[in-house]
Amino acid sequence: MSREELVAYLTVALTTAFLMFTAPTLMNWYDVHYFEQWFRAAAAHGILKVYSVCEKVHYPPLAVIYYVAVRDLVHVLRLDTDPWTFQFSMKVPLALCYLFTSLIIVWRFKWPVAQWGIVSIPMGLVIWGYQFDTIIAFLMALSAVSVLESRPVAAGALLALATSFKYVPAVMAVPMALVLRARGGSVQSTRFLAAFAGLTAALWLPFFLEDPGAFWRQVFLFHMLRLPQDLTPFYLPLVLSRWHVHPWFFLLGKVSGAIMVAGFAVIAWWMWNRRDGVIKTLIDRVGPKFALWGTCALLAAWFALTTKVGNPYYLAWVYLWVFPFAGWLIPAWRVGLMNSIPFLFTVNRLPAPVLNEKVFVVEDLRWYPALSLLGFSSPHVLEKAHQLRKAAPKLMWVWYNHMHLTEAALVACYTMVTAWNLIDILRWVRDPREPNERPDNRPIHPLLVAFTLPGFAFALYLAWP
Repeated sequence: MSREELVAYLTVALTTAFLMFTAPTLMNWYDVHYFEQWFRAAAAHGILKVYSVCEKVHYPPLAVIYYVAVRDLVHVLRLDTDPWTFQFSMKVPLALCYLFTSLIIVWRFKWPVAQWGIVSIPMGLVIWGYQFDTIIAFLMALSAVSVLESRPVAAGALLALATSFKYVPAVMAVPMALVLRARGGSVQSTRFLAAFAGLTAALWLPFFLEDPGAFWRQVFLFHMLRLPQDLTPFYLPLVLSRWHVHPWFFLLGKVSGAIMVAGFAVIAWWMWNRRDGVIKTLIDRVGPKFALWGTCALLAAWFALTTKVGNPYYLAWVYLWVFPFAGWLIPAWRVGLMNSIPFLFTVNRLPAPVLNEKVFVVEDLRWYPALSLLGFSSPHVLEKAHQLRKAAPKLMWVWYNHMHLTEAALVACYTMVTAWNLIDILRWVRDPREPNERPDNRPIHPLLVAFTLPGFAFALYLAWP
């Protein structure tokens, strides 16, 4: 084993161990308390009734199936008797998906760019808070590997699984099908699309047929009508108004949806119908791996820029496609910002629980006591909040009273970085140059450490007794 491989595997092992050590400290109780409703409803009425019975099930069916199955196993094993054991047990699969995704990255990319995908703050946020996005990232990475190994049925099935957690990954079917077609002909792309569509239908149809109205309302209509929120430029008017909701803000959500869908359609049409073949040109010049990653990165960056729901968790799988371009196509500082802004955005809400004040939850259009959103979190978290209030009460009050401004600044910075990255990737896809997986030879890039250390340090602070 070379020194570089040793550094890679050691980094993966230590980061995974750190994430598991700090994972039981926190829980995003806002999401999880709805997931708990799924579990209770499935036990009482059957899993197919979840969309009809529960207040919020704004996810495709595999998210429901996964949570109910894992939660039931944890309950049977009596691992839900205290918050620490419950959170640790529920988060083990999330950390394992991070571990397996990291190993795929190490095996497929040289360390100087691979490190940017492995030391991932968005992945950590998913594990700390609890969401499904590390699973999505793992399934998407496996699907990409299957495309590169010319296994279309496996690739389609894996992408269908990712799409059945959250449906935006479905757009990656276009570049994946085109890479398969360019390398193996239309038979491979057809098999890929058939596997993708077939498994998606098999997972979705039972729930849809059980109650079409509830399924449509929960999975699709809610997202069409909701307000913009979090890391998206369409959220800026709301946050600058200090979360005073105006009717025209809902129009912004509809505009963002139209822009995003139109952009996806144009990019897909351009890649599919361009006479000289975007994918074929990329494969000839840079090879299939970067042809696939580059076109997927283009779609991921467009989604990250135009979605009206810029949930920081989404960056766990959006970032998966962008990291290989760090240091040679996209400057390292911009990739570092994309890595760290989700943490900064999340921690910007810190003064609310520290001061036992309220935060505005856009999804519900109401203010919640911030401490109530911590739910199952460790008692250490409440103690840390008390310590921070005693240590810097004036700072916390100033921060809380200007939280809308700091949040707006982060959204503006994120928008600028994402747009700049999108332009760089688009230019490269149109006129590709040889990729450079070794823009430097440093074991750990200092900018990567600088951008990610605050997030890991804060997690350690919360977890430390």
